[in-house]
Amino acid sequence: MDHKTGFVLSHIKSWDAKRWKEQYLKFREAAVDQNHLYTLVTSGCFTDFENKLRKLFSNPYKKENALQQLQKICQEKDTVDQHNITFQLLVDHTTLNSLLNTDVLIQYYANTLNHHIREKILTSETIPETLKEWYQKAAAFDNAYQRLKGYQFWRRRRQKRASQKEEEFQLLRRIKILRVTNVNMSIRSLALQLLS
Repeated sequence: MDHKTGFVLSHIKSWDAKRWKEQYLKFREAAVDQNHLYTLVTSGCFTDFENKLRKLFSNPYKKENALQQLQKICQEKDTVDQHNITFQLLVDHTTLNSLLNTDVLIQYYANTLNHHIREKILTSETIPETLKEWYQKAAAFDNAYQRLKGYQFWRRRRQKRASQKEEEFQLLRRIKILRVTNVNMSIRSLALQLLS
């Protein structure tokens, strides 16, 4: 066993990996190198060991899981830019060739977008033909939508402030009218007192 293999094995300390390591070492101990009694027989290089380890502990359903997630994900409250990153990572995990499977991936992508963005793209003058064009057009519409939401927020805020100022003005006007009315009432009552 070379030093790299020993190093990797020394760091395997828990769960199924630890059980596998124990079995691996027992198997290797059964064939002791006759020239060096205290070393294990090497049955290949570190690359062989690494390949065995990766094959044993890799996710055999990685591609299938990624395909299922592609069908289930939704943009929801994420921006399109965030959603594009997630979608691209899942496409990479599926190991699908994006050139050969363009139509399928575009369909998956369109279904994952929020309905207002998907409708904007599908009703635009030119419908994108590649997945990259879909990413770009969706991002452009989403950025415009986010800006519009920002403008609407500030406009509502200004309208709210204006209506508050209008209410304050009306209240001050009523107070002024009441003061004038009270002054007029005071003058009348004073005049009546003087006349009596």
